[in-house]
Amino acid sequence: MDAISQYARNLRSIWESATAEDVQAGRIWYPMARGELYDVAREFRFSLKRTAFAAAALSNNMEWSQNVALLQHVCFSVVANADPHGHYARCLDKAVQILRDGNFKALSGPKVVPFAYALMGDVRAAVIDRWMYRAGGESGWPTERRSRDLAVALRLVAKDIRRSVSETQAIIWTTIQRASN
Repeated sequence: MDAISQYARNLRSIWESATAEDVQAGRIWYPMARGELYDVAREFRFSLKRTAFAAAALSNNMEWSQNVALLQHVCFSVVANADPHGHYARCLDKAVQILRDGNFKALSGPKVVPFAYALMGDVRAAVIDRWMYRAGGESGWPTERRSRDLAVALRLVAKDIRRSVSETQAIIWTTIQRASN
């Protein structure tokens, strides 16, 4: 069996183990996150796109509530022309470039770019993070090829179960996180 087929089987298996609570949490995850980003965007007078891309830039090893708090700090710092702190310098620099200059190309990578688009409401965005690696049965280090193959597998599962890619990903993500606790 090829890698994509195996990933799809593994993702589908996790999907099938989702509880009603997992499904509900996954269904509302991106809309709720987008609502929080709208609030931050409005407060600091940035576009949703800038706040979504900056949030994605800051998302490295970060729980969502911490991500939003850090985003607020970085937005405040940009508005106040101050240096933000509290995270990896590389991530902070990218977020500042995005917020201050609209430099969306500062964001790159197989996880963070689709994450920014999913946060903005793109239901076709396939976010592949370490939790999706686990759900796919992958234990190796993330590579561009593995991420691309997992994204293809996720899209296949989403099509098969007749849900959007981002909603399918969020439900699988919620389920694998719950199962690991």
